[in-house]
Amino acid sequence: MINPSPRSFARALLLLAVASGLALRAQEISVPLKLDTTILTQEGSLWGQLTFFNDDIPMAKERPAAVKKEPVYHGTPEYGQIKLGNGPKSVTLVVFDRPNPPIDWNLSRIYVDVNQNGDLTDDGDGKWPSVQARGAAVRLGTLFPLLHASWGTPEKETASADYSVMLVSVGMPNKGQIVSYRRSSGRTGTLPMAGREVRVVLIENDNDALFNKALDDDNRLTGPGKVERPLWLLADLDGDGIFGKTETFDARKPFALGGVIYEARAALDGSKLTLVPTTRAAQRAGVPVPRPFVGLAPGTVAPDFTALQADGTPMKLSDLRGKIVVLDFWATWCGPCVRSMPTLDKLYTKLKDQGLTVLGLCVSDDRMAFDQWMVTPKVKTSYPKVFDPNGVKTNRDNAAQRALGLGVPYKVNGIPTMYVLDREGKIVDGIMGFGGDEDDRLAKLLTKAGLKL
Repeated sequence: MINPSPRSFARALLLLAVASGLALRAQEISVPLKLDTTILTQEGSLWGQLTFFNDDIPMAKERPAAVKKEPVYHGTPEYGQIKLGNGPKSVTLVVFDRPNPPIDWNLSRIYVDVNQNGDLTDDGDGKWPSVQARGAAVRLGTLFPLLHASWGTPEKETASADYSVMLVSVGMPNKGQIVSYRRSSGRTGTLPMAGREVRVVLIENDNDALFNKALDDDNRLTGPGKVERPLWLLADLDGDGIFGKTETFDARKPFALGGVIYEARAALDGSKLTLVPTTRAAQRAGVPVPRPFVGLAPGTVAPDFTALQADGTPMKLSDLRGKIVVLDFWATWCGPCVRSMPTLDKLYTKLKDQGLTVLGLCVSDDRMAFDQWMVTPKVKTSYPKVFDPNGVKTNRDNAAQRALGLGVPYKVNGIPTMYVLDREGKIVDGIMGFGGDEDDRLAKLLTKAGLKL
């Protein structure tokens, strides 16, 4: 056991006293928040800028009793539901019309009982806006229905609202064709701070429309939710209209605003946000929660592929055999991909003399966007970038289908995804998402591959 010196102990007591004094003098702040149902849609101001977490919708072939009337199906109906809130009207029925063999995915439909009356014929024709098929895999998307969120108790509804979600269906390795969704709504308002108004946005990531979530000092939930999914609180502290990484907090933990540490108290439906001064330690701002990685197993030989260099000439992954390779799946439209590039370039510059190379593989993108990037990049980097010729897209989707864009199964279910390959072309491991400047997962994998940082 190490005993602190009298001086350090006194300093710690002084800091605690100062923090306690600030907390005692600071006042609670309570503000109403309005529901914005477009903020996380393709037309919304935060599209592509935040980590997201999709949830699969469990589907069953047994018809629920709530179904009163159905359309004529082209294939086999599969029934599921989306639950938003905790009230008596929180469940919306979803039916996936899966084509029968021989499969024509253009005949697939998704019926959403938006008005919750059990009639699946009066909520639209069920057509997916786009169908992108490659071999046996397909991506169907993207819908943004307004569903009924219900709050209160199972017996009594005390509040309700339209709540937008994003629906998509993707062919997944080892899962088949699944339907998933995520929230595309957020709560917005302004906080009075230091004599001015600060724009704030509150976003839940459990896709359940519940906002009363909290973590204790041991990262244990004291309310509903999943530990790995933050409750984003964005605060435009500098008033520039952009939420920077130091203006992004997990509202489930204490955070510092204006020199005061607060804990957030959000209403169940997110309609009210109260900031309560506290002496608990504040979190570091701008540290996103990385998404869990589920990819090809370590020790697997990385499947070879051919991609196009900036001048249009082809290159193969196997051309890099003998080097430690970071294979970076990215796209020009992907915000987290762009934010990860400076960190990736620093590692490349530092370790290239030890035999490291980085291959930035542009996927789920169009060639014109890639060519423009190579001329005027948003972020200047020195490592090579190539284009996946099979990855041309028509919509700004996530890269769940990239495994087949290369013609080989890389199990890339979102970007950025990075694989580290050893000198024999075998997979050391991989990571998914970008956790900010504090994210050391890639550095640890490079050390594991034999490089000295």
